[in-house]
Amino acid sequence: TGGENDTIFIQNAAQSPYHTVLSNGRYAFKYMDEAGNFDVLYVNVDGIDTTLPEATASGNPTEWTNKAPTITVSALPKASGIKAYIYQNGVNKESTSFTPTQNGTYSFMVTDEIGNSSTYKVVVDHVDLNAPTMTINTQNVYKGNRDIFINAGEFDKDAFEDVAASDGESGVVSSVPTIEYGAFDQNKPGKYPIYFRARDNAGNETTLTRNILVI
Repeated sequence: TGGENDTIFIQNAAQSPYHTVLSNGRYAFKYMDEAGNFDVLYVNVDGIDTTLPEATASGNPTEWTNKAPTITVSALPKASGIKAYIYQNGVNKESTSFTPTQNGTYSFMVTDEIGNSSTYKVVVDHVDLNAPTMTINTQNVYKGNRDIFINAGEFDKDAFEDVAASDGESGVVSSVPTIEYGAFDQNKPGKYPIYFRARDNAGNETTLTRNILVI
């Protein structure tokens, strides 16, 4: 395994002249003839590198974003001086970039020029390109997304505002949407667009428009 006391003993010429060592070190080869004469040959081995190559990534967001980031994976130089690469599509590259549109674990093969290889994984968990959704309570009188017809003065505000916002990725800033009534007047006949707005923690926004027609 390498070290000052590692000895390979060769008793006679019938032994194989080839010997395999697993790591760097100083090896003592003791060889002896049939008459009992022996000598020692010391061999210093310093060209073995079995350490796995490594890589690093830059550009991976740590805060929520609503834009696909550009992440660069680079092979790290080895202390032995042996060059390392990112192996992709049959080509060795010093670095490679990718633009993930969704969260997940992305794997890259890292190899060096003498054949050691390893897998480097990039965990992307702060990308949200999807806007939040809004759900209208299907149990109340204003269920569905259709236009709402009411008689003047008969508007149920609580039922109309029974809308929830949700987001399965970064989460919503508030589960209660912001509602903009504009010039709505429940006592004056006319068509009034009402806007429900929701925002998630990545900055994506959703607007739901519901028309109220006062008759």
